[in-house]
Amino acid sequence: MRSPWNIRGLKFWPALIVLGVMGTVRLGHADDRQAPDCLLANKTVLYRAYGYDHMVELRNTCPSTVSCELSSDGTEAQQVVVEPSEQKHLLLRRGSPAREFEYRLVCTGGG
Repeated sequence: MRSPWNIRGLKFWPALIVLGVMGTVRLGHADDRQAPDCLLANKTVLYRAYGYDHMVELRNTCPSTVSCELSSDGTEAQQVVVEPSEQKHLLLRRGSPAREFEYRLVCTGGG
């Protein structure tokens, strides 16, 4: 009798499915945002083997430099300077047990 784990000789396909689910990315927007509309921000949650990484991507479409303070619950505030046409990926927390997070973004400039 053929094992259900051995479809066409691929004994490892359940592991591939699990790894695919573990790598799911969630995108969202900040709840507490004080920044110019030309500064685009998206949050991402990526599952790793030991927990969730909380990341924020900032993209400056403003004609001038934007200076920001970025933080979330349980993290120190990061000072970030984003030049015009620049994109930055920032890690807020690595290995968090939480699947979701909210962040605070307070920026000046860009106008």
